[in-house]
Amino acid sequence: TLPVQEPDGEISQSHQPPLYYWLGAKLVHQIDAPELVPTRNPFWAYDEAGLVSQNNKLQFLNESSNQFPYQDGELVVHTLRLWSLVLTMAGVTAVWGIGKQLWPQQPFKTAFMLAVGGLNPMLLYLAGAVNNDSMIFMWGTIMLWLCLLALEKSFRWDITFLIGVVGGLAMLTKLTGLM
Repeated sequence: TLPVQEPDGEISQSHQPPLYYWLGAKLVHQIDAPELVPTRNPFWAYDEAGLVSQNNKLQFLNESSNQFPYQDGELVVHTLRLWSLVLTMAGVTAVWGIGKQLWPQQPFKTAFMLAVGGLNPMLLYLAGAVNNDSMIFMWGTIMLWLCLLALEKSFRWDITFLIGVVGGLAMLTKLTGLM
């Protein structure tokens, strides 16, 4: 189900547009699993700026049930993590397309751009997480690629229509998709 936003509740992403989460739910809806309630890391303090010693990014502790082959809730989480990885790879493919568009005769520049974009440590971190950042990365890079194509082809109606569709999908993925 879609999350319920509560002002006094736990920190969540319930304020985000639902496209990533809705598609993820469609992807795993046939997995019969009880609700997974992972053990929270007592040292996780992501929202407390300036507390370097308390700023542990590992929100949940690793548990012995989280071993391959995955079952139940762990299978759901790992399937969604794989879904994020696929979306990130689609975005990296769009980065390659942007490089080919900018430098068709200079593959080394495209390769450099692909390495800088695809091997960014934060992107690699997000590619393995269950969140909408991988999808917004994909829409953003596809949007840039389409804009380059539109400039080259004088904004033909088909490319302009695709820019509108991708922009709409980006807004349905994350609030920053409006940018």
